[in-house]
Amino acid sequence: MLSLGDINASTEVQEFKQTRTKPSAGKSNIRFIHALSTLNTPLLDVQLKSVNLASDLDYKSASAYTTLSPTNVDGSGETITFDLVQGGVIIVSGNCKIHQNTNYEAVLAYTDFNSNPPTIFCHHQ
Repeated sequence: MLSLGDINASTEVQEFKQTRTKPSAGKSNIRFIHALSTLNTPLLDVQLKSVNLASDLDYKSASAYTTLSPTNVDGSGETITFDLVQGGVIIVSGNCKIHQNTNYEAVLAYTDFNSNPPTIFCHHQ
């Protein structure tokens, strides 16, 4: 389980059950977790090259897992840039190094307590 808190909100903790389902060969799975209490209206979208991977993501929620096809096969991973969009406007972009055959979680959070800009923290399961 992944837990998160937010210094800008109450001290409650939200848990998200991780999947241990292995991605298809050569693929990766990623989901996005909204941990930005001050960016709760309008809802957030996460895009890759202007295509929504997560739509209408509300604070304290997680998207479904989305399958990616990283092209880097030498084992070093591929850097993929995701855009965090609110009300049709890109508010921040963030890079994640994605390897084939791996599940990821990308937490949308602040780089420091109570600061801007938000960022995307990616980690593999």
